[in-house]
Amino acid sequence: MASNPTLTFKEGDRINLNVDEATGHPFYIKTTDTTGSGDQVSGVTNNGTVDGMVIWQTQGGDAGTYYYKCGNHAAMGGTIVIQSSAPLPGYNIDVTAADNDDYTLQGKDSTGNISGDDIDVTIYEGNRVNFLVDAAGHPFYIKSTAGSGTGNQVSGVTGQGLESGTTYWIPPIGSAGTYYYQCGNHTAMSGKLIVLGSNTPGNPSYGGKTSNGGPLTMHTSAFLDIEKAGPYFTGSVPIKFSQMRSYFKEKTTGSVSAKELRRNTNDLERDPIVPDSTENSAVADTISYNWKTSQFRGSIKRYYATTNSSGTTSNTIPNLSLGRFSGDNGADWSNGGTQGVDSINKIDGNVARNVQKHIYVTKVLYSGDMGTGGNYGSGQNGKDKVPACRLIPSEPNNAAVPAHNVRMYVENSGAIYGSAGLGGWHQSGGYTNGTPKKSDPGKDGGTALKIIHTGSQTDIFLQENAKVWGGGGGGEQGTMGELIGSSMEDMKHDCIKSYNRDGASCGVLPVCDAGDEIEDGTLQETGPCGPDGGDQTYRAVCKNVTKSTAPVQGIGGKGGDGAGWAYTQFVGGGPTEENDGASGTINECGVCPPGTQLTGGNCSSVGGDGGDGGDWGKPGQATQPLETGEPYDAGKGGAAICGLNPDTNQKNWVIGGTISDNTLKGNYQTGGCDGSSGGQPPVEQPPNVTVTKSNYVRFGDDAGTGSGGYGSTGAENLLVTSGAAGNTAFRIKYTWNDARRLGAHMKYMEVAGRMFSFPSRTWYLSYNNPKKSPGMENNWSQYMKTYAIFPGDSDYMDDEEISPPFPHLTLADEIWTLRYRFTVPSGTDNPVYPGFRLIAQADNRAQFSVISKQALEAGQGSTLLGEIAEFSNPGENGDVLDLSFVATDPRFSPGEHYLDVTIKNSKFPAGQEPNPGANDDWAYNPGGVAFVILNLRYDDWDDRFDDDYEDGLPDYMVSSAWYNNIVYDEAGSMTHNFNLTPGAWPITWTGVNPRNCDPGKTHPNASRMAYRNGKEIQLWDDDREDANGRFEILDPDNTQEIPYGDATVTWNAGSNATSLSGTSTPNDPTFQFTGLSGSDAVSPMASTTYKFTGIGPGGTDIEQVTIL
Repeated sequence: MASNPTLTFKEGDRINLNVDEATGHPFYIKTTDTTGSGDQVSGVTNNGTVDGMVIWQTQGGDAGTYYYKCGNHAAMGGTIVIQSSAPLPGYNIDVTAADNDDYTLQGKDSTGNISGDDIDVTIYEGNRVNFLVDAAGHPFYIKSTAGSGTGNQVSGVTGQGLESGTTYWIPPIGSAGTYYYQCGNHTAMSGKLIVLGSNTPGNPSYGGKTSNGGPLTMHTSAFLDIEKAGPYFTGSVPIKFSQMRSYFKEKTTGSVSAKELRRNTNDLERDPIVPDSTENSAVADTISYNWKTSQFRGSIKRYYATTNSSGTTSNTIPNLSLGRFSGDNGADWSNGGTQGVDSINKIDGNVARNVQKHIYVTKVLYSGDMGTGGNYGSGQNGKDKVPACRLIPSEPNNAAVPAHNVRMYVENSGAIYGSAGLGGWHQSGGYTNGTPKKSDPGKDGGTALKIIHTGSQTDIFLQENAKVWGGGGGGEQGTMGELIGSSMEDMKHDCIKSYNRDGASCGVLPVCDAGDEIEDGTLQETGPCGPDGGDQTYRAVCKNVTKSTAPVQGIGGKGGDGAGWAYTQFVGGGPTEENDGASGTINECGVCPPGTQLTGGNCSSVGGDGGDGGDWGKPGQATQPLETGEPYDAGKGGAAICGLNPDTNQKNWVIGGTISDNTLKGNYQTGGCDGSSGGQPPVEQPPNVTVTKSNYVRFGDDAGTGSGGYGSTGAENLLVTSGAAGNTAFRIKYTWNDARRLGAHMKYMEVAGRMFSFPSRTWYLSYNNPKKSPGMENNWSQYMKTYAIFPGDSDYMDDEEISPPFPHLTLADEIWTLRYRFTVPSGTDNPVYPGFRLIAQADNRAQFSVISKQALEAGQGSTLLGEIAEFSNPGENGDVLDLSFVATDPRFSPGEHYLDVTIKNSKFPAGQEPNPGANDDWAYNPGGVAFVILNLRYDDWDDRFDDDYEDGLPDYMVSSAWYNNIVYDEAGSMTHNFNLTPGAWPITWTGVNPRNCDPGKTHPNASRMAYRNGKEIQLWDDDREDANGRFEILDPDNTQEIPYGDATVTWNAGSNATSLSGTSTPNDPTFQFTGLSGSDAVSPMASTTYKFTGIGPGGTDIEQVTIL
């Protein structure tokens, strides 16, 4: 297994982590990834051990991220993920990450199923959305502005910055807007979280054809079969109110009035009773007074249009227009023809009115358009391809025609395919205007669906198997082979013929072959000749230079075509997957004539491989060299859906249904067909609410509200709340007035490592027990053998007539306390004196506290001097508590004092008993505590075994060997100081009298802690109903006895709020709220969340604090 692995569990799991002899590496389970002993998870047994079992019984509400950590070394640690065992309310979305580029989301939002990389998430105000994050290295934030880092976090979000766990948010009323989910480490990992307000048009839902009892009349408009819900009351048929109610209110019972039946001309009305349509133009509108039933002759309720593939084959439709009717394309809603109100010759037709227009895409819509320069070898990118489907009512003459109340449904049988971007490819190379020809760029993929209009929102609903896929971009042609100069002549080689030629006879110069010439500087005299040697013979080099044939340039491989509608594999075209780029061609050098040698020139180079075509909606691949500007190297991916409102430069269409990587391929998040997001409206700043809380401590249960809170049905936990980072200081005072051990109010209590038990009267020397081996004999120091004492049973000793008496029971895992009375002599507080020294050893856990008699009688608490840890070593050179105090230490002022010593003889760790029953066998599990306090003015530690004294041992100021100084107080008190981290600290109760507990429980019930709002517990013994034991939470000031006070909640709405509301959940009757700022003292008896909601022009801010 890898080091420091992430451990994952469910709420309710019991976690057992066995720490095996990890000396120097205390093992903690913590709420933060930090060293030290702070921030421990409450409820963990043996937290911080170096050898033993660490146990955590998780509960409902523990879901989140925790850490296991060495207290001393930052590198030693890992993550513990507790997953919720209950389904979370709201929308649940799984978040993962496979790289540093995208979050992958899958789940549901208010639009339906969603799936894909960095996709939009849409919810309404008041909806809860849960992001179930499992993305190590990618902290997940919800922000007001996109961007990495930890800034701009949205307030009110729980679990910001998690890499594993649940991040959730409930947007408050007034928070409508666009937010962002964002990786804190990687800018590219981001998507939109769109929050819609109550006045936002509804998310698209599927709307089938509704029967209201009236006629449906169908006509054909190019590629659309259009059905009118109507016309109603044609000819001379009577017009009845009951039918008008059925046709327009679409109800079969109930009343209908003339006022309701006026024509609604509000363009933004989504569900008008009587819509505004050209057929309804005669019906009086809402401000007219001449309403008549006769105006309803020929009226309609809505339109339904279904694709029909008229005039095409294979159920396919090219370049479908949903705008104004041209004769061969478009929507003729009213059936008026090419000169009718819905034609391109009019601007006030039904597309611009609020009548519902439902469009069902049941066929395959496609575009095979090449755009501008979209063919092979164009040197351009094939921009401006006609989309497969479009709603652009301003076409063809850029008229000011809005669109209202259009609802589009892509059925399971429907698909919208953008055209494929072709790969770049010049079939030949060479030069263009004296410049080497560049690789042909890839062509853009085409848009599937384009929506550009003013007016109201257009709804798009996608069925589970619908396809709206943008075309893939074409890959760039591979790198062209190298060329130099301005033409192929500059590439040719020199072809050189060269040979030696002698003169024909003495005194005759060499003569070259026809066309060849003597190379300059090569004519040489080779020697004298003639009768008298007065002449010379000659030799020269003849040379001829011609040009080679032109070299063959390596041509870059064809760029792969992008996915999309294409004609390469199907007659008439069809949806085609992308293909890879082709290999480039081999270059060849020029060729010289036989007998010549090739020199100079350039052989070009091999053509590079073409870039691969892009998948649906994805860009193609570029090749070297990478260039900027236009034309760009590779084709861009076509959008799945794009288009912006020309007036606002923002999207005015919304997608619903199944939003996934299968239904949508290509960009649809940004809106701009070039990938831009359009303009954003200015945003008012929301209020900035601040809330603080003070420290608070009380006793409480561990069930509470059932959702991770703590209530007041019993005292199972000590509940600590801190107002700010850091710990909370307080004291707990235990007071007893109980004469009996049996039938008493309790035996002992332990919390946060502090032990409470009223003193017992009988203690004996432990080593008097005859079972000395192997425990005491082999494992104890001489100091322990001589001084250690342990609780005993005098009745048993007397009955058995045993002398000297000894402790005979191990009392395993029980807590026992003694109170030792001693006197500090007067005059010893002089600073020149050496002071005092406490030396103690135990088997195996002990605590030592001191209090003066005067302070005890004044009700003050004892002070913890020190403690010996559980499973300490009581042997020679073992664990010793050795503390020194100056003579002026106020804890040892002259006078009478009490030393409270508490011991716990622990059981062996589970599974480590040397013999069965060893926990209760003194031979194996002896118990004892040895202690002395030396007055260093008189006492000498080296005398501890000196038997020259009258009684055999030194007469130290305090000595456990002189156990006759142990006092038994039937009434008394002890106090411990605490300084704890916030959380629930489990309380261990033992031997609580059943009168204080609910049936089946071992801790005090609600009636016993119903004092001072859970800050005091009173316990009964067997006799009467007086408090024989009392636990009180006190102020940390040790000089006086002050009850621990209330918590204070403080709030301020800031400058941008116009109102502020405050609530407590569950209701806290002590909470009083008023004003934009203020504070209140509260004493909650259950874990209570105080929630403050500030509302202003810029939205809402919610802040809250929880007090346990």
